[in-house]
Amino acid sequence: ECPEEACQRDCVVGEWTPWSACSASCGSLATEYRSRRVLVSPEAGRECPTLSQTRLCRNATLRLPCPAPPTPTPPAPIYYLWRLGRWSECRPLDANDTQCGPGSINRIVNCVASNGTLVGDIRCKSSAREPT
Repeated sequence: ECPEEACQRDCVVGEWTPWSACSASCGSLATEYRSRRVLVSPEAGRECPTLSQTRLCRNATLRLPCPAPPTPTPPAPIYYLWRLGRWSECRPLDANDTQCGPGSINRIVNCVASNGTLVGDIRCKSSAREPT
């Protein structure tokens, strides 16, 4: 058996690690951190000192306020336009006259939003509508 005072062992710690990178690239609350390890655990001797430290970053540019976040881009405005279909074949007005004479042609005209969605005709300006 060893005498009581010979069995006492103080804590022994290693060297500090280098300071970490700052926690932010701007702002007054950016911090950096460092630590050290216990090399010898204490036994009835002196306790271990602090094993980690945190401090405000020393870099002067980090004390500047952070720029405001970018303003989100608003969605593109929606506009409305007429989508015109193809003209049909000419149809004679007189069912018996298939060779010559007056006839009619037609096509489909729809009002669409700029994103391609079919909408009611009321959204498109009637003055911009071509004859059907």
